[in-house]
Amino acid sequence: MARLIPKIDPKTISNTGERLVAQALLQQLPADYIVYHSYPWLRPRRHEKTQKDFLQPGEADFVVLHPRKGLLVLEIKGGEIKFQADTHQWIRTENGSGRQYEIQDPFVQAERNKYALRDRIQEHDLFRLSGPLNFTIGHSVIFPDCRYEGTLPAHVQDPILFSADDLAILSRKIDHAYDAWCPVNNQRAMPSIEFDAILEALSPVFRLTPVLWRTLDDQEERIKRLTDAQTRLLEMLQNQDRAAIEGVAGSGKTILAISQAQRFARSGKRTLFVCYNRPLADWLRNLLPNQYRDAIVIETYHQLCREMCRVARLPFPATSFNQDFWDYEAPELLEQAAQLVDDEQRFDAIVVDEGQDFRDFWWLTLEKLYRSDAVHGPLYIFYDPKQNIYVENPTIPADMGYPFVLPTNCRNTQRIAAHCAAIVGIEPAVHEDAPEGIEPHIVKVSGMKQVLHQTKQIMQGWCLRERGGLAYSRVAILTPTNVDKWPDAFGNIHLVQDYAEWQASAGVLLTTHRRFKGLEADAIILAGMPEPGTKPFYSVADYYVASSRAKHLLEIIMDS
Repeated sequence: MARLIPKIDPKTISNTGERLVAQALLQQLPADYIVYHSYPWLRPRRHEKTQKDFLQPGEADFVVLHPRKGLLVLEIKGGEIKFQADTHQWIRTENGSGRQYEIQDPFVQAERNKYALRDRIQEHDLFRLSGPLNFTIGHSVIFPDCRYEGTLPAHVQDPILFSADDLAILSRKIDHAYDAWCPVNNQRAMPSIEFDAILEALSPVFRLTPVLWRTLDDQEERIKRLTDAQTRLLEMLQNQDRAAIEGVAGSGKTILAISQAQRFARSGKRTLFVCYNRPLADWLRNLLPNQYRDAIVIETYHQLCREMCRVARLPFPATSFNQDFWDYEAPELLEQAAQLVDDEQRFDAIVVDEGQDFRDFWWLTLEKLYRSDAVHGPLYIFYDPKQNIYVENPTIPADMGYPFVLPTNCRNTQRIAAHCAAIVGIEPAVHEDAPEGIEPHIVKVSGMKQVLHQTKQIMQGWCLRERGGLAYSRVAILTPTNVDKWPDAFGNIHLVQDYAEWQASAGVLLTTHRRFKGLEADAIILAGMPEPGTKPFYSVADYYVASSRAKHLLEIIMDS
């Protein structure tokens, strides 16, 4: 069943024709369709004679939106309608009285509504900077009480005219209308960032982020929404150069962080986005729209140290076996390099994600990276003190002031969120629309052989086509230590350690929980976990972070 906005019972729609159409749309269209009813708009228009700009209101009876097919505006004209070809007039006859009166051309109305919505979508930041829209936008008219015959008017074609007989096959007619308006043979699926931007343009009250939550086949469609607190936060931060944002796991910190970096870039600032975890940086770099690639530099802190030393021609004797080098010597080299590079290599604004993993001294080195005319420039820090798995007592620079707080989990199902909250002893706070989901399952085994056997059973249940049928790109296996003892596959289910291969669904991802920090998957197995806090390499914070990566399904295999 399609999703109706606003969420009302279609039986309560007073207009008979619109009520019939609404019921047919919801009953016949699948769940990946979104249907807006009675969508109002207000656009500026220039008067033809006076040349004065004025506001013109309008209302689309229905707007149908699909991530692959595009957008279709529907105009509904109920009652007895006639078209007089000699005068090009549309006449409606009142029931009962028989009085006749002229009405607006419904196809012109539908077309005007279409262009108004197109203009609104094009005003969104994502589309304003990227040229013409490249998805299908069309319009159609439905006469729920009439049949038609004869020659159609010049501005009407059969695929965009629906009669009373078509209500029973409305889904098929919608498909034909989309095909008629589509200029290509195979309409591409919109990237999730574009589809979310359309939703944000049409429904700004929801504050939908660029970022879309993939769904499981057996769960409802999920859209990642900003909470009211996040909405207020974005509004408050518009004119603020420096801010610390503290958020629970799943509260959308990374999405807000990359959005803030894009905001800086749009205002002409060369922006540095820096985090701790390399796979997170790689993922965000691939996600970044092309128009921002010259204006935003995305690096991990240690990648940044290496790159700045390269530009400054300073030696960088890195060794992954010397933690003191990464914690102390590399930051000192970064500070030296910052003094040697040209001003054009430095930055106007800095955004930090995973701030809880940064050591005190690192903040001072980041301050050295501002251009000469941007000393102590814009700085945004996003962090969660409960995810401090690298720094024992993480701190945020004192001059950042009190943090803004994001208390609501927008990523996990209610049951996974409750499981994560219980780990660190806090009350779960999830979005009100989050599905209840499936309870995380914990099983205790003994030894690597049993860990592998249990993991294989779960993987086959999730991924085999004749069972769960989940795509490999939705599933990840996280282990507490290295994966040397793991096989390359469980039968036909391949295991991959490369994130690009995983995202291309070449196999299920197998990685450590720390390398996966900052990322997420629909279904996750925590495999071979010791009791949290009993091993130096596996803390309660590790368990909390790893568990919170799962959006819909979480299986935990404890190795006792």
